Amino acid sequence: MRVAAPLGALLIVLLRAAAEAQTVQQSTLTGTVASASAQVPPSSSSPVFTVPPIGFFVLTEACFTRPNRVTLSGNTFGVVPHSLGNRRKCTRYRVGVALPANEVLTCTNSSATTAQSCTVTGDLVTK
Repeated sequence: MRVAAPLGALLIVLLRAAAEAQTVQQSTLTGTVASASAQVPPSSSSPVFTVPPIGFFVLTEACFTRPNRVTLSGNTFGVVPHSLGNRRKCTRYRVGVALPANEVLTCTNSSATTAQSCTVTGDLVTK
């Protein structure tokens, strides 16, 4: 019985996570490639892209002037992981990161002295 309780809790977590994902059946995703960019002042944040109210956005690439000085996050998704080395300025998301309608992607610049650029690219898919 002690094993059943943790296993049941794990199943609830897994089922809840799956319920939030977009479902595609007998189809291929089609959409429009979209890119957006922002220049983020020192020690501040700037919105880069807002997903329209109909559909979702599949983030496929994020680029930064200095990746170790910038954080990309969504208002409901949270922090989007990316490469931190300065030699690799862009991170490609092979499968993509699915972001829901009305998600606001924001870049935060931790540098106190230098503005940083932040660019996102992906597929904008309408339902």
